[in-house]
Amino acid sequence: MKNSIIAILMLFCGNSFACEGEAQFTAMIVKNENCVVQLDEFSHFRQHVFCPLAQSEVENLGVHLTERQCEVARVGTGLSGVLFIVDGQIFLD
Repeated sequence: MKNSIIAILMLFCGNSFACEGEAQFTAMIVKNENCVVQLDEFSHFRQHVFCPLAQSEVENLGVHLTERQCEVARVGTGLSGVLFIVDGQIFLD
């Protein structure tokens, strides 16, 4: 009974928890400008169930890379991982 109540509460309150968008992806780097990459040719994109990040947001905003990630990010190569958005900027985990 206790588990049922918890499950129901999570279902109804899932969107009320503070969360940022998140998604798993695999795509091609088509542009790298100042460590912000533009992605295209997504072969995999799966949004988080409770905190979704839309593919259109990724395509429009680009992905901010760390210095280390930027060193290996080359146009024409694939990139995959988990994306998350914070304060309107998307990052690769």
